Amino acid sequence: MPQLNLERSNSELGHAITQRLRKTEKIPFPPYDLRHCWAVRSLAYGIDISLASQQMGHSLQVHSNLYHSWISDDYHQRAFEIAIAKSDRPLPPVL
Repeated sequence: MPQLNLERSNSELGHAITQRLRKTEKIPFPPYDLRHCWAVRSLAYGIDISLASQQMGHSLQVHSNLYHSWISDDYHQRAFEIAIAKSDRPLPPVL
């Protein structure tokens, strides 16, 4: 892990980390994609969106606006299946 200067902005930190990963790791995708993937995975792991946004250093509104567009139909389907499988979920009314 590189030493972080916490006086730098998130943008400056992101740029520095991107440059470091490009030079040292030679990964075959833009390093910033890791951040987008984590934002979506945090939902799959059940991390509350307000905590995920704080961990990523921005507001809940920015988090929702930026990362919700990355959520695929597969994530929606998986969330639905998990919710339906819960034994303590609300049940439909009995007619």
